[in-house]
Amino acid sequence: MFEYLEHTADIKIRVKAKNEFEFFSDIVKSVNEAIFEAKPIKCDKHRELVLESGSIEQLIHDFIDEIVYIANYEHFASKLFSCNLEHKKEKYILTCSFVLCETKKEDYKIEVKAVSFNILYKEDVKTKEKSCEFVLDI
Repeated sequence: MFEYLEHTADIKIRVKAKNEFEFFSDIVKSVNEAIFEAKPIKCDKHRELVLESGSIEQLIHDFIDEIVYIANYEHFASKLFSCNLEHKKEKYILTCSFVLCETKKEDYKIEVKAVSFNILYKEDVKTKEKSCEFVLDI
């Protein structure tokens, strides 16, 4: 589940999910829905992505940044196919597989310039529900 929150000039998004796949999948959906007016139909390219970071917040930032880059510069909407998050000693490793959908100029409703470095991440110890808030700079 994701929702758009009130923000003065940019787009603020909150994502909550019960498991890892839903969490990262909802991040992808929320960013795509913020950028694109229409849902692309032709989805036939695949991409693997591996990210490493010392903090989960930085990893989430880098993940969102990749989604924005794919949308803005490669002109594809992304759909998460699979993901795996590992925490080894002092680093996090995220391995994802995407299906990419071609977009047209008229599919865009806004241009996202960047994702803010201010990621608020929480994980409920009992339920393992994950949540984060982030801002897309437009």
